[in-house]
Formats: sequence, structure tokens, C-alpha cells
Amino acid sequence: MDERMRVTDALRYESVRRALQGAAQKHAEAARQASSGSRLESPANDPVAAADLARVSAQKQRVDTQRKTVASVAGDLGLAEAALAESSDLLARAKELAMQGANGSLSASERGMLAKQVGELRSALAALGNTKGARGYLFAGSQTANPPFSTAGAFSGDDQEFVVDVGSGPTGVGASGAQAFTTAGGRDVFLDLTALESA
Repeated sequence: MDERMRVTDALRYESVRRALQGAAQKHAEAARQASSGSRLESPANDPVAAADLARVSAQKQRVDTQRKTVASVAGDLGLAEAALAESSDLLARAKELAMQGANGSLSASERGMLAKQVGELRSALAALGNTKGARGYLFAGSQTANPPFSTAGAFSGDDQEFVVDVGSGPTGVGASGAQAFTTAGGRDVFLDLTALESA
């Protein structure tokens, strides 16, 4: 009976020791969580919660990237709109010069001054066609790394949209330089200005 009692006491002692050790580990874990403010110090603490946290973190990163993309695209579209409005003003001025040049009583010197002004308008229009934004040259189509217009107005871009992911999938953005300034849009404004300059 004595041996039985010793075994039982030893088992009880071992059981209490394990319970105390488990309580101490739980206490230490609670203290770590309290000091770090996080229930998940490692994925082993709660694998399901760790996987959820990783998924949410990745989703937040995607949303942040998409927000930056949308802001960048919005800024570029604002620049393109301003450049097109200014281009329209330049073309209106060219029309005024054409009306002045139609006056048959102008001297050769006066016609030369009008031609010079038209040449300056063409150069200014080419500069507007080469407006650069956050993603590159705005009117170059998908060829955003290089200026789409030469100083004479020759177009070297393409008419493809610049594609970005704004959350709902790939979306084409941008203004077409081909449509805005060349025969693809109905008239080549650079050829018109060159003809006006030499008239």
C-alpha cells in the first residue's frame, strides 16, 4: 500500500507540476500579447487568424496600389485635358491669323510676320502634343517612353490605349494623340499649320 501511495502521490505531484507549468506558459503568453498589443506574434499562435491576416494585408496592399494608380491616372487625364484646351486656343489663334492673311492688301513683310507666328504656333502645338505626365508622354498611346511628335508635327506614337489596373480589371486610359492631332481624328493640324505658314 505504501508503494501505491507513493505512485499516486508522484502522479498527483506530476499532474500539479504540469498544470502549474501550463498556467505559467499561459501567463507568459498573455503577458507577451499584452506587451505587444497583438494576439498573433507568430503564425503558430493561431494559423487560421494568421492566414486571414496575411490575406487582408495583401488585399490592403492591392487597394493602396490601385488608389495610387487612380490618382496618377486622374492627374495625367487632367494634364491631357488642359493640353487639349490650350491646343484648341492655339488653333483658334491660327484661324485668326489665317483670316488676317486672307487680306489681299498685306505686304510681303506683313505676310512673313504672320508666317512666323504660325510657325511658332506649330512649335507650341508640338510641345503640347509632347506633354509628359506621371506615366510618360500623354499623347503617345502605348509608346509613353518617347515624345510622340517631332517639332514639325510628325507623329511617332500609336493609337493604342495605355492600360492600367484600377481594381475592376484592366482599363484603357489616356487621350489619343493620333485622334487629337493627326488625320486619324479627321485633320492633321500640323499639316494645316504648315500649309498656312507657307501660304
